[in-house]
Amino acid sequence: MYLLSFPNHKGYYFYSDTSGGPAENFLTALDEVVSVFDRLHLWPGRPLNVLLDQVSPGPSCMKDACEIHLATDLNHPSQAVYQFAHEYCHFNIPGQVCTSLRWLEESVCEMASHYCLRRLAVEVSYLTDHPALAAYAPRFRSYSDRMLSAAAAADFTDSTRLQRLESDCYRRDENQTAAALLLPLFEAAPVLWKAVPCLSGVPEGFDAVNSASIWRELSPPETRRALDQLRRELYLLRISAR
Repeated sequence: MYLLSFPNHKGYYFYSDTSGGPAENFLTALDEVVSVFDRLHLWPGRPLNVLLDQVSPGPSCMKDACEIHLATDLNHPSQAVYQFAHEYCHFNIPGQVCTSLRWLEESVCEMASHYCLRRLAVEVSYLTDHPALAAYAPRFRSYSDRMLSAAAAADFTDSTRLQRLESDCYRRDENQTAAALLLPLFEAAPVLWKAVPCLSGVPEGFDAVNSASIWRELSPPETRRALDQLRRELYLLRISAR
């Protein structure tokens, strides 16, 4: 059983009800994910407890309780980073996202997992004080590549797709396909991350295209050019607006 502080982030704690295993390297990998978000200027400004337990049905983010639950084990750092980065992206969005864009929130958070896996593949390779984790680093990238290989080849142009996603934001195959489209945009224009917390400012009552337009106006001015490209990639611009 472990209750450990994140090495570089005051107020962040990791709890595991399992015993044994490489807890230090596991915790360091999670801490590196938070550092990636730090460099993207995303700071939730709240304490956080990360729980690895045997009762969680799946990974989840409980914003009000300041908790993230993971459903993996200490021997699977790639899966842990994948799950944690997704849920930590949710944690950086301060409120609830409107119904019409909830699928986009899920897709952005899915993309965040791959963004972090790819960053850690480079960054943890230089952690000389954690040689086992440094040696493991290339596996973060290969884990992401395997998951994205099918999604990157999938079709995202079906005219009824937005209706399906608005009615069910957890269509994981389509979330993954959207993530594959979003990843190169966020890698090329990291300023887009500044717009992510603004998703929760969009009010209810608008369809996905109009909600995405409102999101653009709520976001910092320096993000808007990149947001226009994002909306084009996800078919969130009306033909008359192109």
